[in-house]
Amino acid sequence: MKHKWYLPSSDEDRVLFLNNFALKKAVHKTTLGFSNAEVTATENDALMFSFLVNTINELKRDMQEIVKYKDLLRDGPRGTPLGAFPSFTSTSGAVVPTLVPADIFLRVSQDVKRIKGSPNYTTAIGEDMGIIGPVDSFNADTYKPIIKAKAFNGYVRIAFVKQDVAIDRVNIYTRFKGQSIWVFLSTATLSPYNDSRPLNDDVPETREYMVRGVVNDAEVGLNSDIVSVLFGG
Repeated sequence: MKHKWYLPSSDEDRVLFLNNFALKKAVHKTTLGFSNAEVTATENDALMFSFLVNTINELKRDMQEIVKYKDLLRDGPRGTPLGAFPSFTSTSGAVVPTLVPADIFLRVSQDVKRIKGSPNYTTAIGEDMGIIGPVDSFNADTYKPIIKAKAFNGYVRIAFVKQDVAIDRVNIYTRFKGQSIWVFLSTATLSPYNDSRPLNDDVPETREYMVRGVVNDAEVGLNSDIVSVLFGG
């Protein structure tokens, strides 16, 4: 049975993963052969990463409130009560956890390799530590990527979601509205992709886009939905 990668992609989910990993590393340290110092090092990694992610999120929320206050101060409407100036998070007096070296998740991957290579390793331990990813239910026949497009000054931005880690990249196709034949535009691994082709004869045109998933250099699954954008150059 094929599994996806165990490590989540978002920082918030990695905080949860790392906190559990550190906790369960302490629980299973004797079985897996970890020393107290190695457990403490992972606990420090978890504390520092959690502290940084939480602080950044707090500062982002503070920034949103301050920007709202600024916009109201700048644009009114006149007579609108401003209220008290927004409070904001200060890191100057924060208790910073023990500093740790760079590359936390490289250390995690090294630990995972060591854990899974231990003669005492079991699937139950792997599940408890969160190092067995979910079952990969990818179906190459029914897979369908998601696409959005928006026109900007000088280019069209094509945003796509690959939807599954099995997808290496997407192939982007385009055509003008009213045409039936798709023309290959580009391949892209990361979203978004910017279509910077100039207008023909400086006349605004309606461009349509569609993408297909690619695995090992072969297109798989279904066409994405078609998106249409009026591009004025």
